[in-house]
Amino acid sequence: AQPGRPRLGVMIETAEAGVTIRQVVAESVAETTGLAVGDVVVEAAGVSVADTGELIAIVKRQSPGTWLPLVVRRDQQRLEMVAKFPSIF
Repeated sequence: AQPGRPRLGVMIETAEAGVTIRQVVAESVAETTGLAVGDVVVEAAGVSVADTGELIAIVKRQSPGTWLPLVVRRDQQRLEMVAKFPSIF
């Protein structure tokens, strides 16, 4: 990724119903948000996420200092989280 671009800080792959998190980078927006390995992101910014490209596109549209609402499936539970991006990427 280029400097100045928003990053969630995860390694992801397309799952059957969303995007599975395979790795969370230490001290990243994802870690601060509480995302964990095995979580499946099903919504971002109120939009259903079907593959990695969709999630990446939504994250790239984030402006510095904004919040990104996420819906995650973890162990049969539906969790609502908010990823808070720093003022400077």
